[in-house]
Amino acid sequence: MNELTERCLPRLGVVTLAMMLMVMALLLFGPLDDVGWGWAAIAVFATMGFGLIARARFARVIAGLACVAGLVLSVPAIYAMWSRVELDDLDVTTVLALANSIATTLLGVWLGVRALLVILGRARPTTLTERLVGGMIVVVAANHLWLAYLYGSAWRGGFSISLAAQGTRFLGFPGWPLWHVGALLAGLVLVAGPRRSIAPASTALMGLSFLLVPLMCVAEISDHLVDVPLFMFMSAMTLLVAYLAWWLRTEARLQTPSYGIGAATAMNS
Repeated sequence: MNELTERCLPRLGVVTLAMMLMVMALLLFGPLDDVGWGWAAIAVFATMGFGLIARARFARVIAGLACVAGLVLSVPAIYAMWSRVELDDLDVTTVLALANSIATTLLGVWLGVRALLVILGRARPTTLTERLVGGMIVVVAANHLWLAYLYGSAWRGGFSISLAAQGTRFLGFPGWPLWHVGALLAGLVLVAGPRRSIAPASTALMGLSFLLVPLMCVAEISDHLVDVPLFMFMSAMTLLVAYLAWWLRTEARLQTPSYGIGAATAMNS
């Protein structure tokens, strides 16, 4: 197990537990015809999450199989989604929405591949993940700032936070245009900044992600949508971005000479 795998396995465990909370929230949303699959998924996510935090071998096997299954199953789903896209009468809003969807999809696939490499112990420190995350954030921020330009900061199109192949949406909470300005700056640093600036930019992104939780609370209260399962689900979803930034900061620090992998890489080059 290399140093990157040693440090990032607990991060994957935390992400897995966040996904467990999302499934649990779905079960609590309302009556479902069959909830057996949900409790089974919760059991698997809990076992895998705590196992990865403990760096257990069995958890790495389960997580590796889950990553492979997720990547394989994503191919027909992505193809089906894009086969329904119509490119008639393109305008700025449509182009930015499509760019948002493409960037989110590509990043999701890459993160699945990267997680699999980490689990197998084959991953090496690289800035590619940071650049891809930064590019996705820049596209998403540009998409949402364009909507703010069209509709104003008092836009009431609905409180929406989602991460899906259809695109990333962070809209409707108090101060959402200003939040996206901060995200845009952090994303630009991740995309084009020097290597030493990646860790601070990742820290800033992590802070912005944590800030989403209280902003989301205010949005729910103002829209009279206070609901514990909904809050649990959306909190876990927004914190996934914070965990991703945590991962990026770890990789960035491992590429500096003060850490073992970074020192070894510098010596070999």
